[in-house]
Amino acid sequence: MHIISSGLLILVILNTLRASDDTVPIHIGCMLPITGRHSFWAAGIFPAIELARRHVNNRSDILSGYRLEFEVNDTKSQEGIVMQSFIEQIHNGPKKLATLCEEDSDDSAGCRVVFEVGAYWNLVQISSMASTEDFSDRERFPNFFRTRTSLPILNQVTVALLKFFNWQRVSLLDIDKEGFHPSAELLLEDFEDENITIVYAEALTSQLSAYMGRLQALNGRINIVFFDSASDKPQVFCEAYKAGAIAPKYIWITITEHSTNVKWWENVTLHDSDENEESEEEDDEDALSCTLEEIAMAAEGSLSIDSQLLRTDSVLPVSGQM
Repeated sequence: MHIISSGLLILVILNTLRASDDTVPIHIGCMLPITGRHSFWAAGIFPAIELARRHVNNRSDILSGYRLEFEVNDTKSQEGIVMQSFIEQIHNGPKKLATLCEEDSDDSAGCRVVFEVGAYWNLVQISSMASTEDFSDRERFPNFFRTRTSLPILNQVTVALLKFFNWQRVSLLDIDKEGFHPSAELLLEDFEDENITIVYAEALTSQLSAYMGRLQALNGRINIVFFDSASDKPQVFCEAYKAGAIAPKYIWITITEHSTNVKWWENVTLHDSDENEESEEEDDEDALSCTLEEIAMAAEGSLSIDSQLLRTDSVLPVSGQM
């Protein structure tokens, strides 16, 4: 408690000293899920933007004569409060020149609406998490900028990988409750442009055993799977193991949006055989009934494609900071 109080006191002193200089403040309205079920996102984002603020404000070659100031609203992990926070940021002083909005994923409607309507106030829109292709549409998001790689960039990597190994027949599975993910649709178009034959393509979240059967009937050896979360991987590889669709005869290439657990197969929760009968009836079709060893065996030889969140080389980026 004393540590937190001391930290807050230091921030107040620093803000007071900073306010006494002659630089002109540039106010950025921040909408972050500081509390609520997605608060873990803000736990990582807030220190990052504070570090960026200090780096910019302490350098004379960036925004000389100006300083960045953040006005933070807690969205409480609720989409409705995101829009409410945006309105408050617009109508309450000081005047904002930019907004930063973060949620748990691209599918969350709150920040997406903020990014779209913010253009009518001529505000710069900033995000470190938005990765879907539609944010690149300059007609809808003319002032939108992001620090994360756009997902279609991963499609280019996938095509390059297939061409490197001269794999010309592929199948695609998209683990998405709402149908094909936009990036998966773009990848199918890329396959056609590169004369890569699409053996089979489907979007589903259940009945994976039936999918494996169709895949084998069509002799689909090179299989690409879009995952929204690494937590969906065990089910797919469990079904692949039970169907015998594993390396070296079958190759699996996984594309995951938010993968932070590289060795995901070591942290798998197996199906509980003691669940109540109702749950068993609902989950019986796709119950995770493999052992950890079987899932790891199915994943052996698979290839994973994802954005690199942290640098592993010694090359200094534009910021000059590692």
